[in-house]
Amino acid sequence: MQSSLPFAATSETSRDAAERMAAQPRRIRRDHESILNVLLSGPKTDRELQNILNMSGDTERPRRGELVKMGRVVNTGKKRDRSTLWGRA
Repeated sequence: MQSSLPFAATSETSRDAAERMAAQPRRIRRDHESILNVLLSGPKTDRELQNILNMSGDTERPRRGELVKMGRVVNTGKKRDRSTLWGRA
């Protein structure tokens, strides 16, 4: 893949890093869609989303938080096992 981000032409490491950074928006959109698709079956806790998607909490929580800020996911006001249940808006 040819990156649109700048990199040091003589450094393979720099080129690899630029390619990984360029892929971030696609990966984030894919993560958002995965979370939204899981929530089609009903509200889930963060832990449930992580388990279903095989996604670390360090990835799932920020992506879910972004979806909340976009107004696509909401706190249902309910809890399961003392954890917030998140649902589609």
